[in-house]
Parts: sequence; C-alpha cells; structure tokens
Amino acid sequence: MRINGNVVMAVGSGIASLLIAFSEVAAAAPGLEGLTLQITSTQDAIYPMEPVCLTITLGNESQQPVLAHDMIEPNTGYVSFYVAGEDGRFHLHESGNSPVVSGDANMRELPPGYKRSVRTHLWHGTTANSPFRSLFPAPGQYVLKAKFASIDGGSKIESNIVKVRVVEPEARDEEAWRYLKNHELENHYTLLGSTDDPKKIGKIEDFMERFPDSRYAVYGHYSLGLAYYVTKHLDRAGVSLEKAAGRQDFCLRDEVLYSLVRICIRKGEVGKARQYLRDLEEAYPNSAMTGSAGHDIEKATRP
Repeated sequence: MRINGNVVMAVGSGIASLLIAFSEVAAAAPGLEGLTLQITSTQDAIYPMEPVCLTITLGNESQQPVLAHDMIEPNTGYVSFYVAGEDGRFHLHESGNSPVVSGDANMRELPPGYKRSVRTHLWHGTTANSPFRSLFPAPGQYVLKAKFASIDGGSKIESNIVKVRVVEPEARDEEAWRYLKNHELENHYTLLGSTDDPKKIGKIEDFMERFPDSRYAVYGHYSLGLAYYVTKHLDRAGVSLEKAAGRQDFCLRDEVLYSLVRICIRKGEVGKARQYLRDLEEAYPNSAMTGSAGHDIEKATRP
C-alpha cells in the first residue's frame, strides 16, 4: 500500500460503529459541563516508528463561564489517550506519563467561546522492551480518542475520535526500515535519544549515507543533530538540524527548530535564534517548544 496512493484500507465493522457513535463530541460530565475536547491530525498515514501528531483543543461552547482548569498538555496527567483497533475495543495508551492527577493546575473562569489548543504527539514502538508496543501492533486502521479530567479526577469529558492508518514501508523505505531494525535503531528511544556514544553515532551516519532519500532520513538528521549537540560539535549539529527543519511536514519540526534556537544561543547568535523563534511562532503557535524558545532567548538577553 502506498501512502499517497488511492488504496484505502477497509474499515472494520467495529471501527465503523465507533465513527458513528463518536461523530459528535461526547457530552460533558458533571463538573465540566459546557466544555468540549477536540483532537485533530493532518496525517493521512504513518510508517512503523513514526509518531502520531495531534492538536488538542479545549473549548467552552456554552453561554456561561465555566469554572475549570485548562491544563491539556499530556504530561500534566489531566489528558489520557485511548486507542482501538478493528475489534472496536479501546485500550489506554500507556504513554509513560504519571497516572496521578497533578495538583499544579489552577481553577479559573473559562468564558463563553474560550478555546485553548496544544500540539503534541504520541509514539509507538515495535520492540519487546518498548512501552508503546501495543499502541499499533500491526499495520491497519486504528482510532484514537482522548479524555480530559477535572483537578480531582472525578469528572471527565471525552473527545471526538480520529483515524490513524499504519502502513508498511515500500521500496527503499522498506530497506531503510529493515536497516534500522537490524541495527537496533527502530524506536524513538534508540534513534532519537541524544547520546555521546560514538558507536551509535557511527550507525546513524552510516544509515544516512545509505538512505539519504528515505522517508526515515529526516529522523536520522534529527538524531545526528542531537548527538552532535551533546558532543559539542555545534556547527555540525546545526547543519543536521537545518536539514531536518527543511521537511515542512516533519511531525517533530517544532522540536527541531527549538534545538536550533538553543544552538544559536550557545554560539551567541541571538539574532539568528530570534529568526527560528519567528518560524516557531508562525508555524506552531500552540507548541510548547515555541514558549520555551521565547523564554530561553529572553533569559539569554537579560542584562
């Protein structure tokens, strides 16, 4: 199956039923009445290892203010994700975030028409030691939904659902994927974890020489950029990260741009760092990376 082709995987009866049942956002639970939760994704299909990019939006569609918090960042513990396959049964996505609801959120009045969006992504792996192994265990059609909890965890609202299609790589992409698996680089822990291990860096450099035009190559550019940054080869890090940032549709491009901001700050190139910040503000206003970049630049320029 080609990602950009016209072949569409048939949707099982279980998923079809879910699409009907969740065609509208679920009604708010007591304590969160009037609030809605939406998740959206622009990805048509993903390869093994690739993350699912999502935008989470919390809104008040009622005519009255709602006293609630708006911490929809997944790492706060207030938002959880669920995935269902062809059987239509949802399972909690064990994303590694604490299941304990955080006490850092503040209650406040969310006025009518209020909306807040956050950009995030979910990883899935393929190895036995990956905590994300069960997210998408095989190519096929899946659906995701999210739940948002009140501060005490007693009330929750459910989002709409989004479809996720996982397809097998083909041609050179399939060869690249096989190389990553054979060299233990097939999940984001092993490929994107910043490291100063010369053996790992050598593996990724070899991968990039062999598969520079693969769809997976952008992950290699990003990984090398992180590794060169850790080993203090800032110029080489910048070159690799610039190549990754050149992929406008790269799911992690906001993280790449933030890494470029950090490199510029370390090199004393604050003007260039501000250029990357403008790119973040224009393309990813709802990303945590945008706020972090602005904060880091402000801190670096304090008298």
